[in-house]
Amino acid sequence: MRLFIIMLLLLNTYVYAQKDTFRIYFPLSDARLTNMAKHTLDSLLYYDIINNHKKIGIIGYTDNTGSDTINNLLSLNRAKTVADYFKSMGVPEALLEMVAGKGAIKRSIEQQNNQTDRRVDIIPGGLIKTDSKINHAKAKVIENDIESLAKMEAGGVLRLNNILFVPGSTSFIDVSYPILKALANSLKANPNIKIRIEGHICCYSPNRSKLRTNNTNIVVLSGSKEDVYGIRLSWGRAKAVESYLIRQGVAANRLKCAGFSDQKPLYEADGKTILPDKNRRVEIRITDK
Repeated sequence: MRLFIIMLLLLNTYVYAQKDTFRIYFPLSDARLTNMAKHTLDSLLYYDIINNHKKIGIIGYTDNTGSDTINNLLSLNRAKTVADYFKSMGVPEALLEMVAGKGAIKRSIEQQNNQTDRRVDIIPGGLIKTDSKINHAKAKVIENDIESLAKMEAGGVLRLNNILFVPGSTSFIDVSYPILKALANSLKANPNIKIRIEGHICCYSPNRSKLRTNNTNIVVLSGSKEDVYGIRLSWGRAKAVESYLIRQGVAANRLKCAGFSDQKPLYEADGKTILPDKNRRVEIRITDK
């Protein structure tokens, strides 16, 4: 049983800024810990994932019902509740690198009242410091123009909307291969470029229970099947691109992968309507050159 719990904690953990992130969930409009949440926190402490010599990032969120004022306060109170629990268990306050509330997660009208948005993300080891050469918030994004890859600076993003997948799977649709081939050729012609392949999904498929990937690096400790599905599928699609590039002769040490599920959606100009086609996407972020 002990080995099983360790595997549950370490396998398939949601990646936040390339670090393992654990999530706990809250009832509607509530900042109190459930028994399941306490069990998760106790497990993190028991197996020394959270301890008294490693920094911790704690970030609270809410669903997108209610006003910004209410959501900002509620998300902060949820983060503080987790921080207080850790402090009560002997974790020094100085190790709490960030205790913040980010308010509501933006969703379309159809995705109001999303239960999995009522959460706190816990990042053991704290937050990764962004490379000074890579400003993700201000990264220049270029769509589909693979020839521009050689001219892009570190931190730039090439958004490949024309790499398409069979719904609910990591298998490419045939029209994707010319774009994949062009990407491989560009990387081979520019051997100093290193990239992170970032997978995204639009929404959850009714076929999610059939999803199979070889992913052994990323499970949400507690939460819904949809969370696990979204991360695994988006990560698996990024890995599919990585595997193709390696088969075409691109060195594996130049490639990293990340899966973001539907957590980084693209919207219409109104800022509310999600663009389905553009969210089923792969982005290539230059990490070094």
